[in-house]
Amino acid sequence: MLKLSGDLPSQALTLYKAGRLREAESTLLQLREFTPDHWFLLAQIRMAKGLWQHALQALDQIPMRDRAHPSCCVVEGNACKELNRFSDAIEAYNSALASQPDFVPALTNRAALHLLMGNLDLAEADLLNALQLNPGFPDANFHLGAIRLHQGDFATGWLLYESRLQTALCSKLGRCYDLSRRWSGLFEELPNKRLLVYGEQGLGDVVQFSRFLPLLINKGIKVILQIPLPLHRLFVRYWPNLILMDSVAPYEGGFDRYCSLISLPHLLGIKAPPAQPWMITANTLKTYKRTHKPKVGLVWSGLSVRDLERYTPTRRSIGLEALLPILSQDVNFVSLQLNTKPEDRALMAQVGIEDISEQLTDFYETALVLDTLDLLISIDTSVIHLAGALGVPAWVRLPTVSDYRWSGRAQGSAWYPNIRIFRQASPGDWSIPVAEVAQALGQKFGLI
Repeated sequence: MLKLSGDLPSQALTLYKAGRLREAESTLLQLREFTPDHWFLLAQIRMAKGLWQHALQALDQIPMRDRAHPSCCVVEGNACKELNRFSDAIEAYNSALASQPDFVPALTNRAALHLLMGNLDLAEADLLNALQLNPGFPDANFHLGAIRLHQGDFATGWLLYESRLQTALCSKLGRCYDLSRRWSGLFEELPNKRLLVYGEQGLGDVVQFSRFLPLLINKGIKVILQIPLPLHRLFVRYWPNLILMDSVAPYEGGFDRYCSLISLPHLLGIKAPPAQPWMITANTLKTYKRTHKPKVGLVWSGLSVRDLERYTPTRRSIGLEALLPILSQDVNFVSLQLNTKPEDRALMAQVGIEDISEQLTDFYETALVLDTLDLLISIDTSVIHLAGALGVPAWVRLPTVSDYRWSGRAQGSAWYPNIRIFRQASPGDWSIPVAEVAQALGQKFGLI
């Protein structure tokens, strides 16, 4: 029977736990004979590498008797979820729970999938069950926090969302600092008024949560901000007193306490997001002249040109060809899309979309361009968050289910009053939101 311990090669397991995935896989594949445990470890390594289909292939090598182990079923469910095979994922989680009804990882991962599918009630039921079996389980609390944020219960949501810092979602940078020095939100803990704040998750998240920085700066706190370099020129433009550091390595200078940027709403007791734009432009950034025709920026994909074996197409992205009903409008379209696919470049030339992506060397340059637009039409990516911060009129196309910042079915967002939402009616079908955007675009600029 599958043991999931004891029979594993110690070197490969050590490398896997250290995050040295390529070496772990290479070491494991050097074995002459594979046990079920070896195949299971290989599946886990490939999951960590983002090789979802290859992980399933490793699981398929496990004899059926061992393949039904709840842990195998959870890994299968997670791989199927990443491959957008949601019904197969649910079936795998159900199989795990059929053999072991109190298996908390199956409950938590099934809840995460329900949350992704928009089934908040089912997700909450699984999470509450998991927490009854394992009180305080961080992964369950984290997902429950996301549900509370969806529901608009920000006080409870932010508190539970802090549980991410105890899960694998905690950034590598966040794990580098001494837990005893994590800021609790009390300003008395900052005798020298030096607070280290590190960014986590994506670039868009850093922009979104930067709205809370003035709450620290206005209290005289010297903020040492660790964020990716592409954001530095933009941030120093608005907050020149920030001490900006790259986020590639721990900060070794002096500071009183540290915290995550995303933790600020919880630590500062924010009960509702301040919705007004906070990177006020007042035309101070403008360097480009507007055209006589409306100037509309486009972003349609959040996935770089990568190895498609490793990365599944993101659910938020859309092909440029699908935007043809929008592109037929008589406006000047400009592309802010990075890493454009060759087939999209050909279509851009055909329909007359100006490619200005080479100007977007960092977020400051992107802000310069956004400030010249009459409208941005984008998917949920970092550029839409920057437009929200700048107060640039923007429309965002969203899948049927999105995260808490776009929660609800309304056309607006509590986080960004200048952004209008166009949402899919059914998963994977962009035809309705594209048609709605095309009609709204014509109405906005008097083209129909």
